[in-house]
Amino acid sequence: MGDASFVPLAMRHPWPCERFQAADHLSCFFRQRCRLSPPKFASLTDEHEILIFLYFKRLDSGALERILPGYVMEEFSVSRDGKQIAFTTSDDKEHSGLWVAATDLRSSPRHIESSATEDQPSFLPDGDLLFRANEGGANFLYRMHPDGSNRRKVSPQHILDFMSLSPDGRWAVVQTPDSDKEYTYSLFALPVEGGPPVRICVNICLPTWDMRGEFMYMSFFVQSDPNTYALAIQPSTGLPELPASVISGVEDLKKLKSAVVIPHLVDTAYSQSLYTYTVQSTYRNLYRIPLQ
Repeated sequence: MGDASFVPLAMRHPWPCERFQAADHLSCFFRQRCRLSPPKFASLTDEHEILIFLYFKRLDSGALERILPGYVMEEFSVSRDGKQIAFTTSDDKEHSGLWVAATDLRSSPRHIESSATEDQPSFLPDGDLLFRANEGGANFLYRMHPDGSNRRKVSPQHILDFMSLSPDGRWAVVQTPDSDKEYTYSLFALPVEGGPPVRICVNICLPTWDMRGEFMYMSFFVQSDPNTYALAIQPSTGLPELPASVISGVEDLKKLKSAVVIPHLVDTAYSQSLYTYTVQSTYRNLYRIPLQ
């Protein structure tokens, strides 16, 4: 499946930087939508003809490179040394599975065989992978070596989504159903090595760490607040100091004296002063159509 078969959509429409990498130099990984050209199936809609590929950009030179040409990536994670990529792709039966590849392309990507639906991979500092797996109709957080061996469940806690991982590998943020009838679901930090979970927030929030592990960034996307709130991480716990009451919205974040307000909705952060955010613009075209 060569590059000539695809036409990248306008580069003003990629995903934001989804992963900073600082193994040798500061770089950014992001995904880009590409359209089949010519369309493979005339009966399919434009949405079905759009595939997603991974790009790599050096921030010092601006050099842009496509990673693993020919492989469609729904989700991905880069190892801490920048030498491996784990990604999710679906087969023709829409069964989602995990693949692992070397970034230097010296070997072919490896499909990790499994009868379960597996996705949302994330590399731990020791090279292991965390991922979501569907088991008996329920999702759980699992861990394994990148060759697929030593596969085991991190927690018996049923989850909905695996959202983010702390840089030190101590905590995995997951979305779970909430036993409190007042809320539909909550986001918890699960200790990767075992122990009780810590509730971070409820409702539609997305807690994530910067690459240095110095701050946790929190936003509530449906509450019309254009800001992100950065909470300093306590080295002893690997988590910010959280209030005794539940964080259910931006008003709760504003009450925290330690919160640093960032005037954007942060997508990915390397540090408090270096982060990415999305600016959306609308483009329209005017066409002249003959009536006869």
